[in-house]
Amino acid sequence: MIKVSAADLAWLAPGRDVAAVAVELLDRGPALVAVTLGGAGVLAVRRTADGVASTTVPGFQVTVADTVGAGDSFDGGLLTRLAELGVTSRAALGHLSEGELTEALRFAVAVAALNCSRPGADPPSRAEVDAFLAIPVGALR
Repeated sequence: MIKVSAADLAWLAPGRDVAAVAVELLDRGPALVAVTLGGAGVLAVRRTADGVASTTVPGFQVTVADTVGAGDSFDGGLLTRLAELGVTSRAALGHLSEGELTEALRFAVAVAALNCSRPGADPPSRAEVDAFLAIPVGALR
């Protein structure tokens, strides 16, 4: 897997379309490319039997105190949720359903959002993430 931020891609490929660059990275061999989009969420691309599939998960609206640690928090959240789903190999990642991928990405976005809602790199506990995800979408801060 490759995880990169849109800000990273703006530096690495100035003026280029984020989705197009993500597909170019996918062509280099990873099973999944995830591009974090700051408060807008994440775009992920992967190969399927039908070609390249993209999944977009929106961000959560939070009051941002600090963005330090957001990328690492996202990574930890994604890896945690994938491991819980039994996705611990390239083959397993290739068999992940669209719904499971969306769920894992949403979990990771929530971890990063909660980290950004407090100063410093301060990732949330699992209980905090579960409670946050249990809040009805319209009621999120």
